[in-house]
Formats: sequence, structure tokens, C-alpha cells
Amino acid sequence: MTTLITLGALQGCTSADSTPKSSTVSNEKIRIEKPFADTIEKVSSGLTQVAYKDLATLSTSPPSSVITYGDDPLQRIYHWQAAGVNERLSASASAVIYIHGGCWLNAYDYTHANGFYHALKEKGMNVYAVEYRRTGDDGGGWPGSLNDVKSGIETALKHIAVKKQHSNVFVVGHSAGGHLALLSTDVLQKQYDGLNINAVVGLAAITDITSYANGDNSCQSATNSFMAATPEQAPVAYFDATPVITNVSLPVVLLQGDADSIVPQKHASLEGAKAVIIANGGHFDWLHSQSTSFNALLDVFGEHYE
Repeated sequence: MTTLITLGALQGCTSADSTPKSSTVSNEKIRIEKPFADTIEKVSSGLTQVAYKDLATLSTSPPSSVITYGDDPLQRIYHWQAAGVNERLSASASAVIYIHGGCWLNAYDYTHANGFYHALKEKGMNVYAVEYRRTGDDGGGWPGSLNDVKSGIETALKHIAVKKQHSNVFVVGHSAGGHLALLSTDVLQKQYDGLNINAVVGLAAITDITSYANGDNSCQSATNSFMAATPEQAPVAYFDATPVITNVSLPVVLLQGDADSIVPQKHASLEGAKAVIIANGGHFDWLHSQSTSFNALLDVFGEHYE
């Protein structure tokens, strides 16, 4: 099943190629060409095409605590305690483990989504934002960034399990962070003291890194630096860096806007995922609480509560 949502462009990014260049690396083992079930289209009812700069105007609040999962200063998890219970979501405490995007580059850290964390906190959700080393950081890039994200998610899950306060847990990743979240499903299928993980949610997640590397917008152009090679130079690494979820027991939902200039809509077509498409949705809409896309994310949370 696949859910599609389109996101707006990163500041300074050029438009994504509407017809991505073909790759010389075969993805036939990864992407199976067949119809996808449960594709949902949502008509815009809130803001769309939110600009990156507009995220800085949103209300924010400092994290309640910081959790360490490694020795590097970037190996941190920032936790926002829920402000209260919101009737739209659930009467029980819920947690969101969030992996931020930013083209895998160290120019973009977790703080660009501060308004998103605050909005979820105000909706009654506990937020765990995982910071990690990225391209340009010692230990960042492939596969170091993925290793950090896996460690961060596992540490957050263990922390949540010990607290015994969260009956619903979602793992959410945006853009490049969605790519890394989808590659971390092996960590999510472990047992954490009876903890229930409700779903993995990708917000304009990059699901086909080989075709993405062959695009020409500024975020696509950062792919080779993240991988330290082109698809032609390292086909095995690109194969390993392509999410496969057919054997994942958890629900996977991909939210995608149909007017995303950074991540093409085709990335919402992933074998085994459910897709939701937002009309005129942009890349950063997910992070703005007044957008159609943000409300669609809340709907997904509501649909997957136990």
C-alpha cells in the first residue's frame, strides 16, 4: 500500500526534473512494478507550498530534556514533553520519534523543524527528535548517518519503554530523514518491553536513491556526496541504501505532495507502503501546523492508534 504527499522546495533548491534520468543500475529487485493499493488523494483545505523561510516564523518551545546515544555532540535526541491530551488524537499518551531531513547535509540540523515539534507537543504528543551526523561531519554520510539514526531510534524506544507512559509510538521521517527512517525498520521490529510501534511514516521520503542521484536539483545533487560515489561507481552501496519494506510487519505510510519540487511524487510508490497524495502539496508543508499536509499527518496518526 502506498500513501503519497508532495512537499515544497528547500530554500535555494532548483526544481526537480519531472522526468528523472534513467539509471544504469538496475532496481528490479527493489522496486516491483505493479499497482499499489490504498492510494488516497486529499484536496487542499489549508496552507500549501509553504516556503522554507516561513518555518522560522512559527511558534517554538525549548526541548524538555536531551538524551545522549553516543560520544559525538551530534548524537543527541531532543525530547518535547506533551503539553496535554488533544481530543482529535487519543486519550492515551503518544510519542513521535522524528528524523529530520535536509539533503543529508550538515547545513540543515534538527532545529529547522522546531515549529513542528512545538505543534505536535501542543496536540498532546511527546516528540523525540533524533539529531545525527550528516555529510560534512566526521562519521557522517553513508553508512554513518544511517548507523546514527538506527542507534538514536533504538535509544529513544528504550527510553520510551522504561517510562511506560506511551501506548502509541510513531516513527516519522521527512525527506532524507524519511529515507533513513525507512532503512531503519530492522531496529523497529525488535521487542522493547512490550512497546507497540504503530507505524512508520515517510513525509516526502526519498525511496529510490539511485534515480534521485541522477536528478539535477540541489538536493538531488547532494546524493553523490552523501554516498561518496555515483551509482555507477558504487552500485552495491546504492542497492543497500534503497529501502525495501516488503518483509516489514509494521504499517508503512508515505505522505507526498503532488507539487513537490525537491522529491518527485514517484518516490511515494514503494512496494508494501500505503500512499496519501496532497493536492498542490509542497516539500515543507508537513512542518507547518496550518497546512493541509500537517492535518493529513494527524489523520494518519488517528487511523493507526490502538
